[in-house]
Amino acid sequence: MTGLRCTSSLLKNAKRTVRVEPLDVARDRLRKTKSKHERLSIQRLVHTSTPRLRATLSANGEFQQTAREFTHDRPRRPHLENTARARSRPAPYREPGRAFSERSAQRFGVRNRASLASGTILINQVLASPVEGGIGRILLRIGGAEPFIVHAVGPGARIRLGVTEDRVVWEGETGGIRHRVTLKLQPEDAAWLWHVHVFNARNNALPLDAILVQDIGLGVRGFLANNEAYASQYIDHHSVRHPRYGPIVMCRQNLAQDGKHPWVVHGCLDGASGFATDAMQLFGPGYRDSDAIGFRFGDDLPSRRLQHEAACAAIQPSPPVTLEPGGSVAWRFFGLYHPDHPDPSSDADLLKIDAVGWCDPDPADVVLAPLVRALVQDAPSIVAAPLSEAALAQRYPQRFHEEHADGKLLSFFIPDPPHNRHVVLRDKERRVTRRHGTLLRTGQAMLPDDSTLCATCWMHGVFGAQLTIGNTSFHKLFSVSRDPYNIMRASGLRMLIDTGDGWRLLTVPSAFEMGLSDCRWIYCLDERVVTVRAIAAGDDPAMQWRITVEGEPCRLLVFGHVVLGERELEHEGIIEVDPGTARLTFRPDPNSLWGQRYPHAVYHLVTSAREVIEAIGGDELLYAARVSSTRFCRCREASSPDCSRPSKRSTIFDSSATTCCFPTA
Repeated sequence: MTGLRCTSSLLKNAKRTVRVEPLDVARDRLRKTKSKHERLSIQRLVHTSTPRLRATLSANGEFQQTAREFTHDRPRRPHLENTARARSRPAPYREPGRAFSERSAQRFGVRNRASLASGTILINQVLASPVEGGIGRILLRIGGAEPFIVHAVGPGARIRLGVTEDRVVWEGETGGIRHRVTLKLQPEDAAWLWHVHVFNARNNALPLDAILVQDIGLGVRGFLANNEAYASQYIDHHSVRHPRYGPIVMCRQNLAQDGKHPWVVHGCLDGASGFATDAMQLFGPGYRDSDAIGFRFGDDLPSRRLQHEAACAAIQPSPPVTLEPGGSVAWRFFGLYHPDHPDPSSDADLLKIDAVGWCDPDPADVVLAPLVRALVQDAPSIVAAPLSEAALAQRYPQRFHEEHADGKLLSFFIPDPPHNRHVVLRDKERRVTRRHGTLLRTGQAMLPDDSTLCATCWMHGVFGAQLTIGNTSFHKLFSVSRDPYNIMRASGLRMLIDTGDGWRLLTVPSAFEMGLSDCRWIYCLDERVVTVRAIAAGDDPAMQWRITVEGEPCRLLVFGHVVLGERELEHEGIIEVDPGTARLTFRPDPNSLWGQRYPHAVYHLVTSAREVIEAIGGDELLYAARVSSTRFCRCREASSPDCSRPSKRSTIFDSSATTCCFPTA
């Protein structure tokens, strides 16, 4: 992530200028240099011989898959440039097989040798980050009297991680279930194998199975990042039953990428019994304020092709197994990539799978190291209660165009001012495929210009995504919310809340109000009502977020994924912090297209509630140990005053404003 890396305790009262140079994910390669200390440990290569598959690993064990020629040009590395401190020294490069930290493995991807003239093909759909993880994962579904789901790979996986020259290993133990996943690239083909090994360390037998989930993009980064739903609509899914492996899922990009049609197939070498082709089948609208997929042990995947807007290949092996105490089981999931598949997928493509000489991972000693997990990954969603009939009547005495379903009120309009406010209740957001959101913009002009500030607000707890000034593609401050089901939970502007039982993520509210220039999230929680309001100014390019708590005090952690350019994880930026005035200033890289065209472009972030701010910093505030990864975000911790109150009395504890100025001279 990008953003600020400093805390108020470090800054004291001195003004500090921080230069952040995030890693260009399109050029994440290492070059061996004469000096050992010049070799960066930011990227680890895991490659084989022909056809030069390449893998790098993210800090939290997330995997991304891309396809391009393997070359040895050196990446740009993130670093801090401080007026009062020397540039931080890069971490030393570690040879394959040696111990490493989460900072020595920032990205996992699969790249095959292709023409330099062609763009990088991203096999998966979205990029993971150390803070939030990605969509792809491997799940273990445990049955029995108390069923539960174990994340063996993915954002919920509590594991140790290891990397050698030809494999990546995730190893952990959850609830007496020991799991070890090995990803091995095949030596002769553009293919990979997931080897999932499970051991029952409990005293009782347990039934279980596994599910592989892989988001599908099959496009160049710019094409996918422009609109993931649009890209998914062009992916053709074809499922056919293999004589030995059962149902497999073939995915082909119908919209040519540099004149080619990328193609990938997923399956299980031990036989599959079910599949899915879209994240809506696995996660769906109910996941927006939940933390589990809708398929517990015993529920089969739908095994139905769905051509929708979140392409995803999911494979369920067959049959489920029952592990006795001390017993073990293994599954092998495979992936096979072709850079160009001119014809539509067909049953004839089964021969491509048979032509691969699948090699199981041979035993190897892999040094494992624990990973530092972010608060976002461990923070469960806080579930807002529905508004009662009495609360609805009190808040909205006049309602128009009411929408009902199954005896429940779902949405309505209110005359405040006349007919320009729409209210959506929690139960409707849990039903609809396409999430509710609104676009806020400043100014009075009919057409956008360089002084128009714009942001997208989503009902499921995204309080400001794609915050831009002028050009909505190239001038982003906050990132885009890239999936419709809240799978990625750190995009845009977000908030964690601590009501006494640890940090939890604000997601779907009890009610969401949308106006012409503002919107409001109302969360009915135990012993308190939390209201967040986003307001776009009518004249100046400015936005304000106002947080109100009615009831018991609580803590909030507000964080934003900073872009300062077109796409996440690709751009440099200059961030200036003045703790004396609690003011943050964001500027794009002067050498970027944005910085060259608008050399005086700047965002300012200020607050009018400095007395309740505990800390302002970077993504170290998103880790319990206050460590930082090489991706940064701007974070702010705040507490409401610890004051007792009579019933029905409100406490407005924080009123924070973001002002964005954009001089064009």
